[in-house]
Amino acid sequence: YYTFISDTILINNRIGLLADASTSIFAINTEMRVNSMGILMYNSYACYFTNCLLEANFAHYSPNIDFDKSPEASAGIALTLKNCQNVNFSNCYFEAHLVTAVLYSSQSNVFSNCIFVPAAGDFMVGALILPYLVWFYGNDASNNKFINNFYLSSNEDLSRSHKFFTHFRNTSTGNVFELTTKEQLDLFISQNPDEFTE
Repeated sequence: YYTFISDTILINNRIGLLADASTSIFAINTEMRVNSMGILMYNSYACYFTNCLLEANFAHYSPNIDFDKSPEASAGIALTLKNCQNVNFSNCYFEAHLVTAVLYSSQSNVFSNCIFVPAAGDFMVGALILPYLVWFYGNDASNNKFINNFYLSSNEDLSRSHKFFTHFRNTSTGNVFELTTKEQLDLFISQNPDEFTE
């Protein structure tokens, strides 16, 4: 219970912050940089990350992400929440990841007032890998919210700031993206055409 992390730098590890069956983690003003993955949480709930920075978690202590397999312990991911509920990120900065957030069978998590800057695409095994904002992965990755965030990309063709992926559409529902401008909405729709065909 009750883990407080403040004014800390977690750098150059396989996983910056690993938590299993945790409740009430409070991380404030903490940086997770140049790890293979910034945050990996299992079976946790009621955790709060405020004014945190997750940047360039690409270290080669884990295998590169394979988009055809589970992303659970891959490099290039800012955070993975597996079977987690009510994990909150506010006023956080995410930059230079192939996938910013993997919500793996996780529900009711909130990202608010954050800044998302995707990686500029990466070459792995000779192929260009384009980044994703979020993967809704596994069964019941539902009711997650992205509220009042800022999405920045220097090149939307290589750094898709609004692209997401839903693994099981029939069981992952109710995810909300609150977009504050028409330009954001247009980009969101153009980068996710498969999600707007129904």
